[in-house]
This record gives sequence, C-alpha cells and structure tokens, in this order.
Amino acid sequence: MTLGNVSTFTLLNNRPTEWRSKTMQQRCDADAVDPDKRLAKNDTHNGVGAIQWNYDRAEIIADGVVHALGISLGLGAAVTLLILTEYATFINPGVVAVYAVCLLTMLVLSAAYNLCPVSPLKWLFRRLDQSAIYLLIAATYTPFISQLKDDGSLSTSLLIAIWSSAIAGILIRLLFPGRFDIVSIVLYVAMGWSGIIAYDKATASLPFSVIAFIAAGGVLYTVGVIFHLWERLRYQNAIWHSFVLLGAACHFTAVLDLISV
Repeated sequence: MTLGNVSTFTLLNNRPTEWRSKTMQQRCDADAVDPDKRLAKNDTHNGVGAIQWNYDRAEIIADGVVHALGISLGLGAAVTLLILTEYATFINPGVVAVYAVCLLTMLVLSAAYNLCPVSPLKWLFRRLDQSAIYLLIAATYTPFISQLKDDGSLSTSLLIAIWSSAIAGILIRLLFPGRFDIVSIVLYVAMGWSGIIAYDKATASLPFSVIAFIAAGGVLYTVGVIFHLWERLRYQNAIWHSFVLLGAACHFTAVLDLISV
C-alpha cells in the first residue's frame, strides 16, 4: 500500500522509535486478545465466494460445546436405532442404517467445518458440511416414505424426487463453493417441507406421534434458519446449531417411534 510516492513503510520508519514500538505493541496486544479474528482476517479467501469467519473465542467455544453434545448424542442415537431395528419386522434395517449414517456424517462434518482453524482445509469441510445437510434431509424422509400405504407410485416418486434434489444440491455445493448460498438455503427448506405433498397418505399410514415429531423438527429447523442468517447476533452460530440439534432430536424420536410401533 502506498500514499502518493511514499510507502507507508517509509512513513512508519520516519516516526520516532517510541511511537513505532507503541504501535507494534498495540497490534500484538490486539492479536493476542483475539487471535481467531486475526486469523480469519488474514486467511480468508479473496474474490468470489470469500467467507468472513469473525467469531470470537467465546463464540467458538460455545459452538464447540454444542457440537460435542451433538456428536455424543448422535452416536448414542445411531447405535440405539441400529440395535432396535434388528427386532423390527416391518421396516427395512438398511433404510434406518442409511438415516443413522447420514445423521452422524452431518454432525461430524459440521463440527469439522465450524471448529477447524481458518485454512484451505476449512473451506473443503464447508463444502462437505453443506453437502451432508442434503444427505440428512433425504435420509430422514426415507424411513417414513417407505412406510406409506399406497400402490408404490407416490412413495417411489417421492424417494426419487427427494434424492435427486439432494444430489443436485450436493453438486451445487461441491462445484460452486461460496456461490448460490441463498438458492441452497431455499432448496434445504423446500426439501424439508416437501413431505406435505404426502400428508394424506402419511396420516393414514403413520402414527400421529410420528407425524407430530416430524412437523416439530421441521419447525425447529426452519426457525433456526433465521439465526443462521442473523450474522450480527453474537453466538448466532451456536444458536443456529442448537436449533439443528433440537430438530434432529425430534426427527430421531419420530424414527424411534416408528420402529417401536
């Protein structure tokens, strides 16, 4: 950076030594107080898809606690479902296994992305994390759709549509990182509420408690999006991920209720 024909480095060196030392010390103190923001400021990508990671240490710790809780509970939930599915005779164990694996994948990749220091690896985790959300939405619907009582046309069409949408969303996230973020969020929400199409069949095929937990999870995810977009709110990321955990807990309970009938 230059000012006229004189570099800022020259201007700084022409200042008294005491002034230069004080300035450098202030910068060092600022970096020591908030190294996370310093790292984010220095290492974020430039140009299209640039991402600012301006969470302070307290926010990152809070988010880390949420993710640690999520992975712990998710692991227990997955093991519980896999064990109970062995005793269920009316649902394909493979369907539940896909849901359990996708749930854990989403939780682990979310933790990897949000807690990894700012680096090229972090942005790779970002693509994978956002792709895993599509997988979880499709995998969550699969056990319920597979239990619809129809001639197979509606359930088959829904499964093809939901998994095709997931694949399309994943391709967008992997091939165009940092772009089409609003489109992706709209697709998340649209996929999440697409089950309304099968409302009549669902009410005739699934217990009321299962439908209630599915709906409650959808509401929690949708409300959470508000905090996801509210970037100026402190602890916004931890709050958003808390809503994700609550929504996931509701859907896990719905699956658990389904295989326990």
